[in-house]
Amino acid sequence: MTSLKINDLKSDDNVDISILQFLKLHSSPAIEINNIKANRDISVKVDQFFHTIRHYQELQSKIIKQEEAITDSKNNDNEAKQYLNELYELLKKLKVDVILLADIFLNLSITSIRLEKARTLFEQGYIEEANNILDETDLSNDQENLLIAADYLEYKKRHLTN
Repeated sequence: MTSLKINDLKSDDNVDISILQFLKLHSSPAIEINNIKANRDISVKVDQFFHTIRHYQELQSKIIKQEEAITDSKNNDNEAKQYLNELYELLKKLKVDVILLADIFLNLSITSIRLEKARTLFEQGYIEEANNILDETDLSNDQENLLIAADYLEYKKRHLTN
């Protein structure tokens, strides 16, 4: 469980909870994903979290520019509208992927510095960086290294007691 930090306290003494705490206590990843896929409103806290994600901000900026270009254009440009629809779909996919990653963190027992760092980066909106830390190849290498270290410690323990 994440410990509270001084920065988490607001002046009115209400505690601003992390996105993971919010999903665990007040909503659920499944509900948010269903709402995203159905183009329904999502929780305000979840929406606020999306706005902290750099990639989300970039997509939003592209969408706004594309909407303006379509509005300013006098002709009915199907290609521009298709591109706008693709941007909307990318945004929806990003939202779902972020919530799925949140679900992983909610169900994952944080047992290493690497996982703690990934969760912290995620909660700060650095999704790509958190994903990079969670790269399966690196994690399986870590697991192999831990098994080798455990074998070595067991070997050392046996030889020290003899």
